[in-house]
Amino acid sequence: MAAKYRSLGIEPVIVSTERISDIYGATQALGRKFDREEEARAFIARLRGAIGGIRAQARDLPHPRTLIVVGHEPGSLRGVFAAGPGSFHDELLEIAGGTNALDAGAVKYVPLTKDEILRASPEVVLILSGEMTMPASKAAELRKLWEPLASVEAVRTGRVHVVRSGALLVPGPRAAEAAQKIFERIHLPGKEEGL
Repeated sequence: MAAKYRSLGIEPVIVSTERISDIYGATQALGRKFDREEEARAFIARLRGAIGGIRAQARDLPHPRTLIVVGHEPGSLRGVFAAGPGSFHDELLEIAGGTNALDAGAVKYVPLTKDEILRASPEVVLILSGEMTMPASKAAELRKLWEPLASVEAVRTGRVHVVRSGALLVPGPRAAEAAQKIFERIHLPGKEEGL
């Protein structure tokens, strides 16, 4: 893509956004490029402050083993993909006061079988969705898919939650909002977003 833009006489600004620290770096680079360094510094300070506030709220709370599901086949628990250690979602989970139920591995997003989910034994399952207008009935259907795994603590205790926010889809300027959504589902489970 960069070569294509250059061939058109457009110099791209290439930034990485895999981690929160990357968001800070990307913001600084864009601030320099567009002569908005002061605004970039102010934004970074606000984002750091918001993330620090969430981290402080979670510090003395329990840190439940949490499985963050980023996708699966519609209508089933086949093809489950979860955020592993080292991923952006794992970083949000750590900020929000959770512990990843998955062990560290070579890949950041891991395909899981039902047996692997049973072995991970999460205390909380968070199903991420960018579908902001999801009806309550659809969210209930997503949670119901987990009922066959009743020996998993999260299922047994009713701590399978749908988390809806576009901020959760990609690392970006709404990282604090994403961490707050995860914090609420882990620590304020009765506060289901209109469900």
